[in-house]
Order: sequence, then C-alpha cells, then structure tokens
Amino acid sequence: MHRRLVVLALLGGCVPTSFSFTPSTKGEVPRPSGCEFTISETAPDQAFEEVGRLDYYNGDVPKSIDALRSAIKDRVCEVGGDAVVADADVKGEYRTASVIKFNKRFTP
Repeated sequence: MHRRLVVLALLGGCVPTSFSFTPSTKGEVPRPSGCEFTISETAPDQAFEEVGRLDYYNGDVPKSIDALRSAIKDRVCEVGGDAVVADADVKGEYRTASVIKFNKRFTP
C-alpha cells in the first residue's frame, strides 16, 4: 500500500502545467509552431482583438512571465495569437490570460 502511495505522489509531481482555452472569436488562422509573441501585464496601446481566454487547469501555477510563456507557447500559436495579456493574482501567480491579435492596418 505504501509503495502505491509513493508512486502516486511521485507521478503527481510530474504533471505538466496546462491551461484551458475558451475562444472569443471563430475562424482564427493558426500561426506556425514556435511563433514569436509578446506577454504583457497591461493591454497594448495599438488596436487589438481578443482571440480567447486561457485559464489555469493543471500542474504548477506559473509565477513568472517565463514560466507562463513555457506553459502556453504552443497554444498561443495554435489559436493565432500575436500577444498575451497576463493577469497576476495577489500571490503573483498567473492563472488567467487573454490571447490577442493585433488589427493589421493597410498602409499604402
């Protein structure tokens, strides 16, 4: 019995951090895997549209921008995001974030 508990405890520590995604818009074009995107704690000055929300689901809660980037990088590119606006809670943990895309304006 003790062996099972030890194995379960060890396996529980190996759960990758994951976030669920709730889309705000339909038909977003995915970006290539490993795409570049920015993360900010405030909304950008340029015009943008929210693609969707990321909500912490499982694993270690990210406590830094770098940890958050590592946890969400594939999903942000998959849903066509250009940037992320992250929301740190009072503990400094990133449990929610908005994935956004910038409004591209035609310039002649």
